[in-house]
Amino acid sequence: MESDKLLEKGKEDLEKGTVFERSNAMKAGFEEEKAGLAEKKAGLAEEKADLEVPTKAHVLKEIDVGKHEVSEATWREMGRAFGSLGLVAFGGPVAHVALLHEQFVDKQTILGVSEQMFLELFSMCQALPGPSSTQLVTALGIVQAGWMGGLLSFSLFQLPGFFFMMVFGLMLSGSGGGVLNTISLFTHGLIAAAFAQVTIAAVSITHRVIQGDKAKAVIVMISTAVAVVTPPPQVKWMYPLLLAGGGLINYIKDSMSATDVSPSDQDPSMEFSKDITTKTANILFCVFGGVTALLFLIDAVFGSPSPVLFRLFDAFWRMGALVFGGGQVVLPMMMNEVVKRDFLSIEVFLNGFALVQVMPGPMFNLAPFVGAAVAGLPGAFVTAVGMFGPGVMLVFAVLPFWGFLRKTKLITACLPGVTASAGGLINSAVYFFLMKSLSSPLAFAIASITIGLTVFFQYAAPITILFGGFLGMIFIAMGVGGPFCEVPWWTSRMTDEALLAVCG
Repeated sequence: MESDKLLEKGKEDLEKGTVFERSNAMKAGFEEEKAGLAEKKAGLAEEKADLEVPTKAHVLKEIDVGKHEVSEATWREMGRAFGSLGLVAFGGPVAHVALLHEQFVDKQTILGVSEQMFLELFSMCQALPGPSSTQLVTALGIVQAGWMGGLLSFSLFQLPGFFFMMVFGLMLSGSGGGVLNTISLFTHGLIAAAFAQVTIAAVSITHRVIQGDKAKAVIVMISTAVAVVTPPPQVKWMYPLLLAGGGLINYIKDSMSATDVSPSDQDPSMEFSKDITTKTANILFCVFGGVTALLFLIDAVFGSPSPVLFRLFDAFWRMGALVFGGGQVVLPMMMNEVVKRDFLSIEVFLNGFALVQVMPGPMFNLAPFVGAAVAGLPGAFVTAVGMFGPGVMLVFAVLPFWGFLRKTKLITACLPGVTASAGGLINSAVYFFLMKSLSSPLAFAIASITIGLTVFFQYAAPITILFGGFLGMIFIAMGVGGPFCEVPWWTSRMTDEALLAVCG
């Protein structure tokens, strides 16, 4: 009996041991499986990080002091984008907008912005005095990287044209016409290729703005038609009026249809001023208003002071601060100011007037030409600061408030109409550019080829524009694609020999 008890106890101990062993084995198996899952998860995370496309959220890292750090890659991208635009931005503000749209909306790169943001910035710049295309470039730089980005984009876009026009002003010894004769052969194709980009941008923007909305289509049509028939002297007030009218039409439409447009419907990621505070913006507004008022006061009390640099600054600051409508408005006004104040003779000014039409960058770069011709290097810098300073300063000052205003219900209801009207203004630019650029059968051929290269073969706008310039120069030298006598108005400053050479 006792032996049977011992045997039973032994069996129980053996069974307990087996259970413990099984439990330990199962536990060890679970631990191994857990470790394997953790390794697999880590591998998937690494794979995802490798495949993930970097966004601006990865590049712009907010820090506690309210500023942001921009990676070296982003600075390189900005330098490449804005630097190349500064070298190939031929054709005036209309072509500049098309190039900017292609670079920052169509390409969808790390520096890309939405169509809505682009059109809002475009509309804002149209409503401000100053060089509208330069202001748009500056605003895009601010959106990308704050105030440093704005200064960088402005400088890269502005400097090539500034340098060329300053040099031509310093060379002022009767050779301006000779320079124009030489470069006009190259720019014949450049301007035709720039027209191609304007056309592509107009079609793309119109399609995206309307999106099947008949009210927006009506706004686009009205804006296009009115802008085309508006005489140049009235542009300065008609463009802002069209933008406001488009917003009013859309507001009335939403009110009549009882559409509840909430500010929350807007894209929350659209940040317009990353590190420019409202306090800084108020200071800039005060500087702008104070300098403008002081210049008017000095002129009213003391007349026009004798120092030539002060007179240059006074004249060009007034134009930069008070002129709406861009280069097509300011250039005739500048001619009146320059001749009236006896800065330059009309012949010298018209040479510069012609040259700026075929240089990259904004047409406001005629200012450093005049400054350099009148007072050398100091004059070039003084006139550039006077002409560009007010408009660029206003962009830095307005953007922080724009980010706030656009969130209100009134502005939210008006914005779709404003952007539709802006699309109409870009459409009207096709007509104005057509009248200026397609002056020969060769120009039409180059425009057609460059449209195909951009649309079907996806070549970047700077490449197609430079290609158009070289193509035009080659065919003009061969005498193919003429007659070239029906050339744009600025060639009236070319010599008879040059016109004969071009016309064949």
